[in-house]
Amino acid sequence: MRRRGERSALADAALVIFGVTLILTGALGPQVTIADTQVESWSWWVRGLVVAAGVLLVGWAVWLGRAPVLELRSGQRVLGAAPRMPAQLVARPDKMRQIARQVRPGGQPVAVVGMGGVGKSTLAAGLWRIQRRTPAEVWRVWRLRRRFRHGVTWLDVNPGQDPVVLLADLARRLGVEETGFTTVKAGRDVLAAALRRRRVLMVVDNVWEPAPVQALLGLGPRCGLVFTTREKHIATTVGAISVEVDALSETQALELLSLWSGRRVSQLPAEARQVCARVGNLALGVAMAGAMAAQDRSFADVLALLDHGLDRVRADLDPEYPYRSLLAAIEASLTSLSEEDQDRYARLAVFAGRGPFSRAAAERLWGPELSSAEVGDLLADLMNRSLLTSAGEGWYVAHDLHYDVMISRLGGKDSEALAAAHAHLVEQYRHTYAGVWADSAADPYLGSRLVGHLHAAGYAEEARTVLADVAWIRARLIHDRLSGLLADYGYADDVLSRQIARALRLSAKAITADPALVPVQLASRLLGHPNVEVAGWARTLDRSGQGLWPTGPYPALTPTTEPLLQTLTGHDGVVEAVAISADGTTAITGSDDGSVRVWDLRNGSEPRILPTGPVQAVAMNADGTTAITGSDDGSVRVWDLRNGSEPLLQTLTGHDGAVEAVAISADGTTAITGSDDGSVRVWDLRNGSEPRILTGYTYLVRAVAISADGTTAIAGGKDVYVWDLHNGGEPRILSTGPVRTVAISADGTTVISGGKGVYVWDLRKGGEPRFLIGGKSSALAVAISADGTTAISGSRDGSVQVWDLHEGGKPRTLTGHDGAVEAVAVSADGTTAITGSRDSSARVWDLQSGEPCIPTRRAAAVRAVAISTDGTTAITGNRDGSVQVWDLREGGEPRVLTGHDGAALAVAISADGTTAISGDDEGFVRLWDLQSGESCVLTKLKGGLPAVAISADGTTAITESEDGSVRVWDLRNDSEPRTLTGRVGAVEAMAINADGTTAITGSLNGSVQVWDLREGGEPRVLTGHDGAVKAVAISADGTTAISGGRDVYVWDLREGSEPHTLIRHSMVWTVAISADGTTAITGSLNGSVLVWDLAEERCIASWVGDYPIMGCDVVLGQSLRIGVGQSHGAPYMLELRSTA
Repeated sequence: MRRRGERSALADAALVIFGVTLILTGALGPQVTIADTQVESWSWWVRGLVVAAGVLLVGWAVWLGRAPVLELRSGQRVLGAAPRMPAQLVARPDKMRQIARQVRPGGQPVAVVGMGGVGKSTLAAGLWRIQRRTPAEVWRVWRLRRRFRHGVTWLDVNPGQDPVVLLADLARRLGVEETGFTTVKAGRDVLAAALRRRRVLMVVDNVWEPAPVQALLGLGPRCGLVFTTREKHIATTVGAISVEVDALSETQALELLSLWSGRRVSQLPAEARQVCARVGNLALGVAMAGAMAAQDRSFADVLALLDHGLDRVRADLDPEYPYRSLLAAIEASLTSLSEEDQDRYARLAVFAGRGPFSRAAAERLWGPELSSAEVGDLLADLMNRSLLTSAGEGWYVAHDLHYDVMISRLGGKDSEALAAAHAHLVEQYRHTYAGVWADSAADPYLGSRLVGHLHAAGYAEEARTVLADVAWIRARLIHDRLSGLLADYGYADDVLSRQIARALRLSAKAITADPALVPVQLASRLLGHPNVEVAGWARTLDRSGQGLWPTGPYPALTPTTEPLLQTLTGHDGVVEAVAISADGTTAITGSDDGSVRVWDLRNGSEPRILPTGPVQAVAMNADGTTAITGSDDGSVRVWDLRNGSEPLLQTLTGHDGAVEAVAISADGTTAITGSDDGSVRVWDLRNGSEPRILTGYTYLVRAVAISADGTTAIAGGKDVYVWDLHNGGEPRILSTGPVRTVAISADGTTVISGGKGVYVWDLRKGGEPRFLIGGKSSALAVAISADGTTAISGSRDGSVQVWDLHEGGKPRTLTGHDGAVEAVAVSADGTTAITGSRDSSARVWDLQSGEPCIPTRRAAAVRAVAISTDGTTAITGNRDGSVQVWDLREGGEPRVLTGHDGAALAVAISADGTTAISGDDEGFVRLWDLQSGESCVLTKLKGGLPAVAISADGTTAITESEDGSVRVWDLRNDSEPRTLTGRVGAVEAMAINADGTTAITGSLNGSVQVWDLREGGEPRVLTGHDGAVKAVAISADGTTAISGGRDVYVWDLREGSEPHTLIRHSMVWTVAISADGTTAITGSLNGSVLVWDLAEERCIASWVGDYPIMGCDVVLGQSLRIGVGQSHGAPYMLELRSTA
């Protein structure tokens, strides 16, 4: 659907055609024939009006075509705009047409290639600008603007710049809300969504390596990409159309020289040609020579200066250096400046590689010796000499060759003079901000460059201090993106900085959404760190914290020292397949829920979902750019993971049964697939030719693998078969009995198989396999590192074993999954692993880390949580049917209560933590004595999913009955329960007030019922929810209730008035209310806990955890304390500290 304000080229053409039609009609005039006589039907003035209307219409269409195209700008106003076109400009229409012809929406990128100083940037900047208003030029620009009607954006790339920073800058210009992405993969996913329906031309200037271009490739199906570069190989690497730009012709060089010198071409002396020749007819050199001539110098003097400059640079440069003539021109231009100004120009080297710099930054660099007015004059003079270029109002940039000269004049990149210049800049800014660097985060220039300047100045210790300044971190997040902040941590390698950066990545979602959470998030992850400095730093945050802070013995957030790096949730079925890139940054998971998800493991952002159906297998090449999936329908799909909008490359068909296993070579050119049709096929992904069917195997294929170089393939099912894909021939059979899983090392020498045990085969030596002992149950999945030294296996009991194949010995066991481990994968270097399980989760592990410094107690997959109001005890109902009892004062391992055969989906606990009630998915409701651990069955529902609640004193409980009514139990005796009048349907949640007189229930149909437990009778029914009510709570006196699901309502049970709505939450799974009914708590599936002041109907504090919140309750005491239960891990306590 076209948005308002958009126009198409077809519409503009239609305006022109209609206008011309009106002009012709008015000029010729319509005629009619009456009695064989032609009579004109329009008078002259009507015809004149028609002609005038046609002229106006055509003029309007032309004006629309020449309207200024949108330039997308960043918050600094200048970074998104192309450099201003110089007034002294020589037209190069042939090159401009050549570039414009190749730039098409969704087409190949276009590389403008040439040596430094030939005018590549000027050509790229002039693509969408009308300069000389010739018909051909107007047509070219009009057509380009129609192709990219949503605008153009100019992106500068600095050598070595992280592509994530480039993507973040583009996202900011496009108006994309802060998402906290910290990797290329996450950034591409965000931008692909933003550009899916837009036509934007991206121009990237000064590309030195392929990575920035690769990060932008394929972001939008209708976008275009042009980049300038000196490196021809980059165009080949990224598959770009190359347009080579050479030096100016002699005629063009003389024309440019005349424009800069202020003399006509016919008035130029003979030496002018020699001047152009000296600088190789390069546009930059000619411009500087002309600028020198404009300073009342003769061309003979300019020529002499150039010769002198050449003599000077020859002594310092390699004879093969290609830019000697340009450096000579720069040196010659500088000779007319005073020695002081030459020194000031050289000190501009501090801005090299940092993009445009502001006039304010130049004032700091040259201050206090120059006044603001004098700085402006010098900058203008340098621009007039073509030694600087304007990058927008008040912003400047120099050419790379200019920076080379500046750095050379200061003695090189590692010189003391350059460090001193950085130090002077820092000291001047220190005076501006009175040493409070957090205030500098809002500075348009210094905000994102402070740490770099501190590092270059030799202030390494101060740089580390800034990186550990939580006020500065928070300010940086307010004024910049997380990716830019994390880039600053690349300047430091101390333990504290590394741990802060890791904690920031773990907390990306929380702190991006609310930078105020930075102190509590960092402190919660680092307080128990074994490094004294790290733990001490975290304690300084803990002492000064405000808002909701964790307390108690169990950590609320994943520490940075744990082997478990992330738990990837979102699948609704068994995670049957996983894959990981060689560097461990990208993972793919496939599930029987019909989804394939691509995860960025460095920032934990939301996964990208590939549009496919149920899959049995996934694989990914080494660099994480290509993936293949095997489906139930027998098809194999090949995906380009760089393409955010249309990732599907091809669909391979040929199998007659479900594709059970897939593998891909490291370079992504060869794939192998196995099916339950009994065939193993080898595919050439480069040409899409017919697959090669491997001979000798006719059984059900359970697993396949391929060596990194694509020469060795293996398949597993009845036995393990090994093929030499290079030489062909019959397969080699390794007999171990039925196998479920196989893996092979990168060099093809080591094979590992899993079935009833884990076997390791040495294909070079042959002989019997080595049997790895350690798994308590069958191995369902295995993987091996590229070098063959580390293997991992996943078992039916949910454990993961890590094997050192070089040293041998017992494996290291990783626990946490609550179901059988169906899939495993390991990064090339053996440091990162990913596992997929029947518990619907995938987990990412750091195989290098030791044991956690704080023993993190892991509950089984938690489905329900209840916390005693005295804050001493929590119970969790788990998917495996267990009920765990947690000591919230002393910590330690939880006590495990057994008795349920099905998943425990509902729990409740008395105020003093001595009595509990639980219900499972088979309909059993159990009553527990938590002191003795004994239980009895209270009731049984046929196939029910019971909701339960218990009074504060533990004497009264309520449960749902089979007919949809509510039963009240007197727990002091064995009497039959009382059934309340009225049916409510499927009950999702229950609560009872402190004295057991009033109950509240929430139903699947969206209604809330209020019950009088003393008098009985029909319930009072409250309506208004949009969807099922998942949680309810009631105040101690029974006068106020809260209910939540998709929305949250607060009910006044005395007045019966319209409920209040609490806004600012995602799907709510649990609610709580303080005893006096003044404060409410909501817990959501996105991990957030919000505290509400019910009198003012506003959120007064928030917390974001790592996992969905499954239960919460308000704990009695002087301060507001909240018990919180999460879907993974131990329950924990939060305390509301003063926010005054």
